Amino acid sequence: MTQYLIGSHTAKCTPELIAQARTLATQGVLPSRLPYRLGIAPVTFYRLCRKNKGLAEAVFGGAQQALGDVEIAIFQNATQPAIGPNGNPVGPPGGSIDAQKFILARRGGKRWQEVRDDGDGIKSVDGNVQIVINLPDNQRPVKVIDAV
Repeated sequence: MTQYLIGSHTAKCTPELIAQARTLATQGVLPSRLPYRLGIAPVTFYRLCRKNKGLAEAVFGGAQQALGDVEIAIFQNATQPAIGPNGNPVGPPGGSIDAQKFILARRGGKRWQEVRDDGDGIKSVDGNVQIVINLPDNQRPVKVIDAV
């Protein structure tokens, strides 16, 4: 089935369009996919964004809100244990080790790295991964925890 997109002569930037664009962006729809989801030709959509600051802010603000929601979810996953169907905590008491590693890898910069047996004296036990932090004052790797 062919989907017809609204072209430049019929597209109008209405409050409803702005609200719909923000809702879709908040739900994680990429800006490059928004015109198609709204039924507007991409060239027309970007022209409307340039002409209407409210539409551009709705798209940007919605995308930022979606990223913020994901950031909060990852942080909560890293710091709080998962809750099982019966309401009791399940998993590690400090939260998900994978989520913790993800946050450290993205925000820890050069102070945090994941090390496997690379011959420098820090060896993982039974193939497990060791999480190390390079302290800025002496740059010597210090073993913090063993992750299974």
